[in-house]
Amino acid sequence: MEPEPSSSVLVNRMPGACSHSRAPRSGVMPDFSIVPTAETSVSDQDLEALLTDAYIAGGYTDPSVGEVVFRAANVKARGEVLVARDPVGILIGTVTLVLPGSQACRFAEADEAELHLLCVSPGHRRQGVGHALVEATITAARKARAKRMLLWTQPSMAAAQALYEKQGFERIPALDFSREGRSFRVYARRI
Repeated sequence: MEPEPSSSVLVNRMPGACSHSRAPRSGVMPDFSIVPTAETSVSDQDLEALLTDAYIAGGYTDPSVGEVVFRAANVKARGEVLVARDPVGILIGTVTLVLPGSQACRFAEADEAELHLLCVSPGHRRQGVGHALVEATITAARKARAKRMLLWTQPSMAAAQALYEKQGFERIPALDFSREGRSFRVYARRI
């Protein structure tokens, strides 16, 4: 049985809970909740499948890299994994909050945090889920006393960049980098 939602439920559109206020382009407000993986029954296989679908099937990550990077244990080792679930508990999105001290941390210093691996299932995109996941990550970072959030994305991820820019993130071209044959653009925002 799944535990009762605690005070760490960050966004919840299910009846009787805090509502998510951003209406998607369709005008229909979807129901979903965002919670840390520690407070949910989302399976490791579902988490891995979502990341694989978004990044490997989407053409953003080489399958040989994804086999390692998207293993649930490796994703959870980065930091706090937040998941978005629909009303029946199906995983529809995820994001990871990475704090300084994590081996996955690339840029964040003592009063900063990083946002990693944001993705939303194809059938739930453009419905406010990505926006809510970013906001939930910012809220969790503030609770950890971070004052700035950093993230990076590939140049071909135009929808992600538009989302980040709408939420106040700005490019930091001096921090852009390449890894495993892919280029990354770095963004940051005061939180």
